Amino acid sequence: MDHLIKKLEHLWELDHKFLKESSNFKNFHYLPFSEEDIKTFESGHKFELPIAYRDFLLHISNGGIGPGNGIFPLNIKKEFPKLNLPWIDPLEYNELFLFDPTKDSYDTYNDTINNARLKDSTKVDKLIQGADNGQLPIADDGCGMYYFLVVKGKHTGEVWLNRMANEGGFKWVANSFGEWFEDWLDEAILESYNNNQAIQELYADEGIQFFLPEHVKDLEAFVDRSSNLSDKRPVQELLKRVLEQSTSQQVIAKSIDYLLNDDNYNKDHNYSLQLLFQLENLDESNKKKNLCQQGKALFDLGKQEEALIYFDKALFLSDPIYTNGELEEPYLSLMCYCLLKSNELDKVLDYMEDADQAVLFLQDIYHTIKDHAMASVWGEIVIDHPKFKEDEELEDYLQDIYLILIYANASIKNEPKAHLYLNKLMAFKVNPNNIPFENIVDELIAIKNYHLALTYLEKYQSLNRSKQNMEWFHYRKGQCLMGQENFLEAHSHFHKSYQLKHWILPCFELIKINKKLGKLEETKKLIGEIPIMNKVFLKKYQFISDLK
Repeated sequence: MDHLIKKLEHLWELDHKFLKESSNFKNFHYLPFSEEDIKTFESGHKFELPIAYRDFLLHISNGGIGPGNGIFPLNIKKEFPKLNLPWIDPLEYNELFLFDPTKDSYDTYNDTINNARLKDSTKVDKLIQGADNGQLPIADDGCGMYYFLVVKGKHTGEVWLNRMANEGGFKWVANSFGEWFEDWLDEAILESYNNNQAIQELYADEGIQFFLPEHVKDLEAFVDRSSNLSDKRPVQELLKRVLEQSTSQQVIAKSIDYLLNDDNYNKDHNYSLQLLFQLENLDESNKKKNLCQQGKALFDLGKQEEALIYFDKALFLSDPIYTNGELEEPYLSLMCYCLLKSNELDKVLDYMEDADQAVLFLQDIYHTIKDHAMASVWGEIVIDHPKFKEDEELEDYLQDIYLILIYANASIKNEPKAHLYLNKLMAFKVNPNNIPFENIVDELIAIKNYHLALTYLEKYQSLNRSKQNMEWFHYRKGQCLMGQENFLEAHSHFHKSYQLKHWILPCFELIKINKKLGKLEETKKLIGEIPIMNKVFLKKYQFISDLK
């Protein structure tokens, strides 16, 4: 297992040499289990885990890294009733149930199964009923397919791919978990190495220091290619070079867009305004864009009345896409917001062509502009105004509108209205299982309305689906209680969340609470459960290194 840990550390170094985020480690949130944890799980299910997988859980982590979106974390408190039953013969299953589109039609496929059932129904039933015996799902492969580890039967220890969702039967993948994981790890290391080589060659090219894009698409391609790089200087230098040397009005306008809208590239609205004021001899199309950008810069500086003047001027100009009286997004939303703040509702309604545009504007007010009081006002207008009530598409957006009205009113502490719109959402969806309580609770915690989040967590707990997501439930409840400074109860829920899957986030919260409560021994014990040899965890979660 040591050699796998060293390869993981090597992959981490490669992935983070140039990139600010690594897709390989994005779900690496789980700690290893103890020997006691594993033995309790094994004895409860009356079998032993294959050794390579067992060692992975003990020495690397409880999933989160690996093929697909990462190896599934194992819930050791969950009962798996069919794990200790032997898996069927996959070759026999494939011979009968594998659908081959080059040979079979659905009629002949069904005839084959029916004939087999007439010949030996016991055998067919045994294959169907035992298809998921003795298998532990370990990773997603998309489209309903998943990798699983055989833990009981003659194929014990092997990794297979379940393709039954597509009538593709079972496909052998590897002799062992260790072989399968190491194959993925070697491929990931090679891919990361090749990516780094390409980046090095790009920045070693002296031509990049003088590159001046002639077209907007060339500028966008360069910025997109650099979007995940931790070093933003090449793009910053390119934008500066464009503003100083380019003769293309469109490329200059796009460069200013980056400066106005992206914090990575020295977002400075006063600087952008100076540049915009200096641009001369613009044709009508670029003049329209220039005025919109000036309006955006003034808006972000809090000068909404001045911004409205520039948006209004832009309205009377045309470009190849937006004619006189039209503005592109996000400028239209910003202008309409300024009009709303000025109590000019009729003008806003004139610019809203349909329910679709009205809901997009509502989302902008809440998520982008972050004026939650105004989001509540506009959301109610969208629901009640005849212009939108007559739109057949309004019903398609009711869930989105109700959700924003719940969030907005919760944010401004108008809890009765938040409850009102949750009740309307429940009446609209009829079945409570269709209510996205997880999203609602996440957003309520983000806006620090812990009281309401706890109320909706109770509603979520009453649903059957919550039983499959108890680590999330206890973690979120712990966050709410901690936000209310109820540290002892928060500690209990974080502990329950942590025990289920050894998730790092509740562990982090437990360490913070224990330090606050003066429980230094428990803090040391938690930190000690993170293997010192696994440097990847120490790098991903710097707070652990600091505590050590």
